[in-house]
Amino acid sequence: MFLALPQVADPFAAVALLSVTYFGSLYWSLPAILASKDKVGVVGGVMNFAGSSSGIAVPIITGLILQATGAYLMVLYFFAAYAVLHVAGSLLIDFRQAEPR
Repeated sequence: MFLALPQVADPFAAVALLSVTYFGSLYWSLPAILASKDKVGVVGGVMNFAGSSSGIAVPIITGLILQATGAYLMVLYFFAAYAVLHVAGSLLIDFRQAEPR
């Protein structure tokens, strides 16, 4: 979706395209599904830390890319690469139920 975004001229279509790509809130169901009862808080905390860290790092990296290249296209390529890593990481999640101890 991020690769198609530069070709979209209508701002409403661009917002709709970005909205379709965002399903991050679905990940908050994973700690309860994957972790044992005594580890749900730890898994949720690690997820929250990763999200907050990315929320700090991505705007800085975006600014550095924009400053170095002067083009938003490279920023969109960065977002697309980040999305590919996100999907790859999601595909590597082991969804087998944790065995109780």
